[in-house]
Amino acid sequence: MGDKESQPLAVSSVMGSVVRAGLNTVPFAGGIASLWADWDTSRRFHRVEAAIIELGKSLSSVGDRFDPSRLGEAEMQLLEQTLERLSREHREWKRSYFVKLLASNWINVDRPFEERALFERALDEVDHVHLKILHFLKNEADLNADPIRINELYDSLFPAAEPDFKFGVFMPAMNLLAAQFGFIRRKAINTGKTMLGVNPDGLTFMAAAILAPLGRRFIDSIDLNAPHASQPPHTSDKVPG
Repeated sequence: MGDKESQPLAVSSVMGSVVRAGLNTVPFAGGIASLWADWDTSRRFHRVEAAIIELGKSLSSVGDRFDPSRLGEAEMQLLEQTLERLSREHREWKRSYFVKLLASNWINVDRPFEERALFERALDEVDHVHLKILHFLKNEADLNADPIRINELYDSLFPAAEPDFKFGVFMPAMNLLAAQFGFIRRKAINTGKTMLGVNPDGLTFMAAAILAPLGRRFIDSIDLNAPHASQPPHTSDKVPG
């Protein structure tokens, strides 16, 4: 296992020690330090325990799509990485997505490890805004719709948002999905060519967006009931590094 993947666990352990040490130096806070240590350990344990139970139910629900005999070292590493991320996540809805993603990663063992690990990293970083964008673009793709202009996409999803939301939240979310993870393709409005290096202001006025195959597989991977959830990747798709 690489050093980068084990680093979050090590950092978490160090931070826990720092917090306990800091509390112990405060007068009358020794009891708080002990209480915090118990709570920190307990909450992580209960999150992991609940996730394992949910994982078992998810895998049981897919029937023959899951073959436990095909699990190997890659799947065990994905399990370890997912449980570490999940144990740190305080939001229940996102922990549930992590479980669904792990189940999908165990079902789709023919997918490259790099792609499945990418989906884990992406889920760790995205939030409701990112997922709302991806789900909208997936629905558009299901209707065989043309790429949607970025301004139209924004107005459809966030009609009542404050003005600062567009450039402070929406545009960074679009750039993350397009540039870092490759889940969205941005196309010039006039030529239809894929756009690569675009600043946020230019993206607003010069581009339209469409869901990339990699983005569809990501969304399907956190929805085990999706009709395309078990489809293998196309060899032409490139997984961002």
